[in-house]
Amino acid sequence: MALPESPHPATGQPFPSPVPPGTGWPGDPATSATPVARTAADVRRTAASADLRELAAGVSVCRACPRLVRWREDVAEQKRAAFSQEPYWGRPIAGWGASEPSVLIVGLAPAAHGGNRTGRIFTVDRSGD
Repeated sequence: MALPESPHPATGQPFPSPVPPGTGWPGDPATSATPVARTAADVRRTAASADLRELAAGVSVCRACPRLVRWREDVAEQKRAAFSQEPYWGRPIAGWGASEPSVLIVGLAPAAHGGNRTGRIFTVDRSGD
């Protein structure tokens, strides 16, 4: 259940929390037509994508793990008091970079009020502590 819309802190454009794909959030890799993974087989098909942009879009709308979906959407709706007037991204966060990097960093960390709020990884908040 999305909350009423709040203005994005940089653009002033209103968005609900969590942010639906293809609604104009800055840097959103997905559109409203991006296929949503709901099963392990769907995740495998998404991961097999040869196109990095398509993969990032698919990651950003994945719903294959109901427990994780529930957690990130709860955080996006309940919000931290310091950011209560801002919309939260509330969706999976895709990485970025070259399709053939010389260095690869893979990480998994909570993003309750950093990445879950902004939609960007490595936002230097304390959620990963």
